Amino acid sequence: MHTRLRELCGRAAKECRIFSSSYVQLPNSVEQGNQWERVVAERGISIRAVHQDSFRGDSAELGAARWLAALGGRIRTVPVLPTPMALVDEHVALVPLDPEDATRGALELNGHEAVAALRTIFEHFWVTATPWDEPAQRDGEGLSPRERDLLRLLASGFTDESMCRKLGISLRTVRRAVADLMARLGAHSRFEAGVQAVRCGWL
Repeated sequence: MHTRLRELCGRAAKECRIFSSSYVQLPNSVEQGNQWERVVAERGISIRAVHQDSFRGDSAELGAARWLAALGGRIRTVPVLPTPMALVDEHVALVPLDPEDATRGALELNGHEAVAALRTIFEHFWVTATPWDEPAQRDGEGLSPRERDLLRLLASGFTDESMCRKLGISLRTVRRAVADLMARLGAHSRFEAGVQAVRCGWL
């Protein structure tokens, strides 16, 4: 997927829109930055990327974000993304055949109408995402966006292992966050936590 992504973005006329952090490759230095991101940005092509919040805890990815932002790229984060994908201009989309393993190949869609739904999905996530260099805001219940999504996954019956894959965070972090939410809800089980979350208006 990454090879084709570079080819497509290299031919972009207006904008590249990206879901996920896996496409970013940090050069050893700005002087050595001859990756496609630099080439695209220097041609005046807009780059917008939405990453998962777990990206904020990765120093290498944050360094890549600073490097890309210095070239004019814009990066935001959300707790969960539906799938990695890339949109080039208004008529080309690239999505992995297996969202959990981009090395297994990708599906390329062409045509304005064919990628219309994916453009809508991207823009929805973009307007609700938090700029990468701003702290994630808590809502009226004191929940961060990741905690809110963790509650939804918990209530939907996801296991700790599946939640860590979905959120892109470690198993230890998931278990610690679940324990914290249960304590705040005064719950002694996951089922009780779901009931209490509904009663408190958290779900």
